[in-house]
Amino acid sequence: MYLFLGIAEFLKNKHKIKKQQIEIKLTDPPDPASFTTSTSTPDALGLDYYPDLIEVTFDGDIDTDAIQMYFESKRSGGKKGKVVESIKKFEDGVIRVKFESPDDALAVIAHGEHSIKVKKQPHKLEVCYVPLLPVKEYDKNKLIIKNIPEGVEEVVLSMFIEKHLGLDEDDFTIDLRSDVAILLLESSYTDEELDEMVEKLGAKKLPRRKEQLTIERCEVNYSIYIAGITNKGLASKDNLEFYFESSKSGRGEGVIEKIEMLAKDKAKVTFKDHS
Repeated sequence: MYLFLGIAEFLKNKHKIKKQQIEIKLTDPPDPASFTTSTSTPDALGLDYYPDLIEVTFDGDIDTDAIQMYFESKRSGGKKGKVVESIKKFEDGVIRVKFESPDDALAVIAHGEHSIKVKKQPHKLEVCYVPLLPVKEYDKNKLIIKNIPEGVEEVVLSMFIEKHLGLDEDDFTIDLRSDVAILLLESSYTDEELDEMVEKLGAKKLPRRKEQLTIERCEVNYSIYIAGITNKGLASKDNLEFYFESSKSGRGEGVIEKIEMLAKDKAKVTFKDHS
């Protein structure tokens, strides 16, 4: 089984931990690009996070105005009059708060425990910095072909690729699944060569077809998101590690790099190898 298809099959399978169904998907979190920071190059400062952007996790519904008032008050740490520049929802029970000054964000983080009252009931807030997004990594011998018209057979795609990329039939393999195919090249290529292949194939049309194919690089992904861990007894790193390194998950012993427990019933599992 090809590496890409291995993870694809893994995601298709149903997964249960102690009879509880869990949902697994590749990590594709919302793009935090809209949260621009006042420090434009935090990585240049040796930071692996945005210095003026924090992520806040909580249970239940909390009005964003109340959250803003809390973080701008002295109760959240530091001085009174901290300035919240924006608050945006990241997902259910998770928001991101951008401060005008990195010093204000630091004061909130340093304060430690946070709690806000809603209808006289205290709600605990979990607060942390927002990490920088990792640089995307792409496979050196795979391309993804999308928007393949119905009825197009694998042999037609093969001839199309041979013609426009100048490859022999032994130089690649195609795995066609409905309107998407994986082009697996027998040799590895440079980023420049693969980008050129994407451009060449994307500029051409299949014989007697009006539709344009969509050609993309194949992104390497080492992590998956898990949701639906409603049983608190299962919501631990040890239980998840035991499952994903067992034969039940289809992976194997020693494959886990790290496990992060996220908001509510979610977790992020990072593997040592993207296959």
